Amino acid sequence: MLVKGLRGVRTYKAHKCIGIVSRKFSSRLDALDHEERLEGCLSALPPKAKVVICGGGMMGAAVAYHLARRGWGDQTIVVEKEKVGIGSRWHSSGLVGAFKPTLAQVRLTQSSIRLLQELEAKGRATGWKQCGSLLLARNRDRMTVYRRMKSQSVSWGIPCELVSPKRCQELWPLLNVDDVLGGLWIPGDGVGDPHLLNMALMRESVQSGVGVMEDCAVTAVLSKNDRVCGVETDRGAIECEYFVNCAGFWARKVGQLARPQVKVPLLPCEHYYLHTKPIENLDPMTPVIRDPDGYIYLRERDGCILAGGFEPIAKPVYEEEITSMAQRCVPEDWDHFHVLLQQLLKRVPSLSQAVLHKLCNGLEAFSPDCKWIVGEAPEMFNYHVAAGMKTVGISAAGGVAEATADEIVDGYSKYDMYELGLNRFLGLHNNKRFLRDRVKEVPGVHYGLPYPFQEFETGRNLRLSPIYPTLRDNGAVFGQVMGYERPTWFETVGLCPVLGLILMMFEFYFFFLFPSNLSSKTEKKLLGILSEGTDDITNVLESFTIEEEVPFYKRYLYFSKENNVDNFLKILKELPKEWTIIQLTVPYNPNENLKPLIEYRTEVDSIYLSMFTNDYLDDTALGPVTVHIPANVTKEGERPLFTELYSLLDENYKTIDNAQFLNNKRLVQNYWSRREDIDLRMKSVINVMDKEWLGGWGSLLTGKLIDSSLKEKVVKLVDTTIQDWGFIRLTQKQKILLYNLIESCPVLQSQQIKTCIRRILTEHGNIEDIRQILNPECGNCTKEFRFLNELCLKCLSKSFEKIHHFSLVDGIRAFSQAAMQVKDNDEWAGLKKAKRHPVILIVDEMLDTFPWETLPILNQHPVSRMENIHFLYYLYKIHQTQIVDGYFAAKCDVGRYVINPEKNLDRMENRMTSFVEYWCPEWKGHVGEPPSPADFIAYLSEADVFFPMVVGMLWEVTDLEVDKVVSTLLSLYVPSEAPLPWHSVGKAKWSNRILDTTSEQKGQTIHERDILRAVCRARGSTNYVMIASSVVARGLPVRIRE
Repeated sequence: MLVKGLRGVRTYKAHKCIGIVSRKFSSRLDALDHEERLEGCLSALPPKAKVVICGGGMMGAAVAYHLARRGWGDQTIVVEKEKVGIGSRWHSSGLVGAFKPTLAQVRLTQSSIRLLQELEAKGRATGWKQCGSLLLARNRDRMTVYRRMKSQSVSWGIPCELVSPKRCQELWPLLNVDDVLGGLWIPGDGVGDPHLLNMALMRESVQSGVGVMEDCAVTAVLSKNDRVCGVETDRGAIECEYFVNCAGFWARKVGQLARPQVKVPLLPCEHYYLHTKPIENLDPMTPVIRDPDGYIYLRERDGCILAGGFEPIAKPVYEEEITSMAQRCVPEDWDHFHVLLQQLLKRVPSLSQAVLHKLCNGLEAFSPDCKWIVGEAPEMFNYHVAAGMKTVGISAAGGVAEATADEIVDGYSKYDMYELGLNRFLGLHNNKRFLRDRVKEVPGVHYGLPYPFQEFETGRNLRLSPIYPTLRDNGAVFGQVMGYERPTWFETVGLCPVLGLILMMFEFYFFFLFPSNLSSKTEKKLLGILSEGTDDITNVLESFTIEEEVPFYKRYLYFSKENNVDNFLKILKELPKEWTIIQLTVPYNPNENLKPLIEYRTEVDSIYLSMFTNDYLDDTALGPVTVHIPANVTKEGERPLFTELYSLLDENYKTIDNAQFLNNKRLVQNYWSRREDIDLRMKSVINVMDKEWLGGWGSLLTGKLIDSSLKEKVVKLVDTTIQDWGFIRLTQKQKILLYNLIESCPVLQSQQIKTCIRRILTEHGNIEDIRQILNPECGNCTKEFRFLNELCLKCLSKSFEKIHHFSLVDGIRAFSQAAMQVKDNDEWAGLKKAKRHPVILIVDEMLDTFPWETLPILNQHPVSRMENIHFLYYLYKIHQTQIVDGYFAAKCDVGRYVINPEKNLDRMENRMTSFVEYWCPEWKGHVGEPPSPADFIAYLSEADVFFPMVVGMLWEVTDLEVDKVVSTLLSLYVPSEAPLPWHSVGKAKWSNRILDTTSEQKGQTIHERDILRAVCRARGSTNYVMIASSVVARGLPVRIRE
């Protein structure tokens, strides 16, 4: 079959043509032109370095550059087996696209773009051009993908717009858009020159002290105690603490040189780049064209067209070792390139008139799941990998290198690297046969449609469970997880054409359901299969139970071998150490959580209280300390606390939500007369919540002591008690709970303290102590020895339970005596009124109406609420430079206030006026009258911090409690010249006279939501607004500075 191609070239769909074309357009060493040599390279390896980087390509240069920026330049060595930057110009498209499949990759790419811009600003040539990119769609599903990308772009911070076929042709006049339905225009995308970037990064690194050794091949990576200790090369050996594998498609081979071997499952495939001769009047800022439905892309480069693509079925090459860079240039296979050439000529018909310069058949390495491979190797500590960038190395280099450097220097990265880590692979994924079969379809995934539930068709049936044949014969459709074939759903056996189907979907709008005619007998049979399986199934079910108990673990926590909690713990380490962060959440139940809030809230069974920071083990990897607090349930199954609380809230909401309420004097008078009784009932609910429900666990809500000497006394008391008790060892979690409990003893009742101590000491079974004594590190023992060992352990367990019981009684008695000493002894009197750092509550929406801030244990605390930990972290990063001692330092020359503008809360007016006159005498404001519109807008526009103190729409506690806590809250945030602390002011300062409700309403009440809306309008931003609704402060802890 003869197909017209570029001018002067005819391609035949026949194997015999390959030799002719190859001879005419040989690219063996032709692609290695445009060479620049790096000056300042080392002539010999130094004996020692802190970091050794294998690979002088773009990734290795970027890692060296970022390590140098972190001050490790003179301790870093780059070893390159040939010459730095050799051949990098022809073997990359240089496309830099901000959109990637996941947010983690997007953030890394955005970092790479910033790096390109920074180098250009320094005068280093990188070839960066922000020419934009245009993504074309030929079908409805592709447009669905683009619409989703447009929606994602809002939160990901990527400007883009959906465009019509006509607009596509305006952006690229040479395009044929007859079959195009639309496109996505991304103006922030661009292109760069990989070779220039490589050399720019390496030169910057060398200037910062990085050593570069060319013509030096790694022959072995040595370890000691499972940690990197050195590297052997053909030019000598070098001691080091860290090793970074940036060897590109040699990364798998370099991984095999380690002792023990490190799995880096990569295999190179052919990847084609077509270069034309210069084209007249081709705009240098011509956008990049990506046509994923045709598998192709095009861009302008030095006045020429560079085109390439990701064919659906790729050709893996070099299953054995690649010995030199020259082998990266392999003969062109025009028959294989034919599918891409056809699509190029269809999309740009005038391309057939261009003159071919060369067709470069380079190699690119792909991982089995089409994702980058980045992170520390599980086989060896301090062995890091940054490889498998699948042709987009220039997009990934800056971000991946920054994350790698951060992990080396700090031990963690600010980027979420979990999905790219090496832990997702097993040894079987590094098998050559598996890689050869799998990578054939991997490049096609890069431009494929991201349908849900997509699975690879190759490399299957690697690991099968004993019940696989039974599942297959019952119509199971399989997905693959860590090599295991796992059933995802069941097709009707009679209607299923092939047994053992692979999970695949080819549309966005169809959902697979169990057939309605599946008999109950079949259902029971399948359930029997699943319930009588191996221990693995039991383990999976147990892990699901744990996920449901603590919802925070379900979505946000990832576990690692060193830190226990990977990403979340890294976030906590960045937040101010003064903060105590508490999460209050209901148990996760996917069925009940779908109910409306008003139906669910009276059915709350219990809560989980998690403390994410602590005052004693800040530098450890303990992670969250979580306790379960059961619901306050009567014998009849009633929940009086929840029922009474929500009954009071509903009673109040129904009254003030009446449309005639605000304009009817009689309704207002009746409301305040009923409110006397409601106040007493609410106070009773708060009392039950504090004493009977939370009990001693309220101690976890306390903030960190400012006085370090008090903290040291508590630690010494607890540690001494543990030593005196002696028999049973306590976990770190138990110690932290005891520290917090002893700190809070002065404000807890004796029974609460004893109950809490009992629960802390009995929380963990201590059978592990005996297990460690009997069986320390017996991994190499025989089966017979382990069997006898377990038999002894079981025999001793019953005896141990009795010993443990007596020891536990002694422990409860010992810690109770220590707690009573703190509670009653004058020596510890200062602990009750000791000042503490801020507490931030992350409150589940189901519990947001609970009056947490009114608890006596939080009386002397600055307390604020936040929607979730990620928003807290986001606000902190915005205002990081203004955080001082854990507070947002807001400037406030003169305070402004408006108290009781409607003249309908006289007692509140007297109380709050007394507070302001005593604590903030220099503040100005309005009392008993509304400000003029001009004054009100001025207050909102000029204020850095705004405290609306209103009671009504968000009323949660009694009026007196509102005023007490708000005044205490402000006194904790706002410095004062007052002679005594606010909590020392006598009750005489607070008015107790009968509320006068005879005054006329003056204007319409401004509800809190209207105030907040006005704040946003006036300032145009909510960055500096803190809200105090009743006693609830939302936002960062704020300290006013004069």
